[in-house]
Amino acid sequence: MKVVRGEVLGFCFGVSNTMNMALECLRIAERKGLPCYSIGDLIHNKDVVDYFNEKGLRVIKDSDEAPAGVALIRAHGIPDADKRTFKDAGFELLDSTCPTVLKGANAIRTAASQGRNIIVLGFAGHAETLGLQGVEVEEVVVAKTHLITSVEDAERFVKSNTLDDGDPVFVVTQTTFPRDVYEKIAAILKGRFKDIGFGNVPCPACKRRIDDAVSTALKCDAAVVVGGADSANTRNLANEVRKTGRPVFFVENAAGLDDDALSKMAQYGSVALLSGSSTPMWVIEEVEARLKEL
Repeated sequence: MKVVRGEVLGFCFGVSNTMNMALECLRIAERKGLPCYSIGDLIHNKDVVDYFNEKGLRVIKDSDEAPAGVALIRAHGIPDADKRTFKDAGFELLDSTCPTVLKGANAIRTAASQGRNIIVLGFAGHAETLGLQGVEVEEVVVAKTHLITSVEDAERFVKSNTLDDGDPVFVVTQTTFPRDVYEKIAAILKGRFKDIGFGNVPCPACKRRIDDAVSTALKCDAAVVVGGADSANTRNLANEVRKTGRPVFFVENAAGLDDDALSKMAQYGSVALLSGSSTPMWVIEEVEARLKEL
């Protein structure tokens, strides 16, 4: 089987930065004789989370779960109140929030302080969305937000008259929200509100990755997308590639290429090898080696 690598593979800048800061977190904790933590899963990739756990970086969600130590804020960010709670509990925080995510959070802070009504576009319960919904205008004063998760949700929102068409509105999106869904929702909101502003758009790096994945898939008979099952950007990438009509195999790692999957792939002469932005190259290379055995 011919395996064609996408040109945009492996970690994006934000994830690479988090990986570097995770190593720094471990170094600081070791030097100070303190335990080391990640507040929530470091990234949405089990292989990476397990790797750092073996090195001593334990995943916790709340400050009362473990003794105070050095804790890393992951790339998705966390609500402002959580930062304060961890600091008050004696934790030393390292912040690896992706700069693109941070831009959206800061835009909410500014717009809310100006009295604008905040609309967040994103997946309910996603770590980044929760962080955006937890932005404080000032200490302990959380910016009120309205969450829209889909085109249908947007249509219901504008019909609900929750806000008047003359109310000032400001929109911020989860960076890994699907761009086509974002654009449809933005059009609906523009058609409803007279005074509307936008703080950001879905991550440009995600768009470049998707464009490359689609282009690569079109050159092949099928595609293999490698990434965490909980990764929003990886699921979105796989969905976009499916629109090409090419068969898509979504695996977390080489273990996902079991005999059944490989027997199905054997019928294809070429396969595109693609990945989400939180997938390490060593996992991609293990998948590639497995595919080349066909």
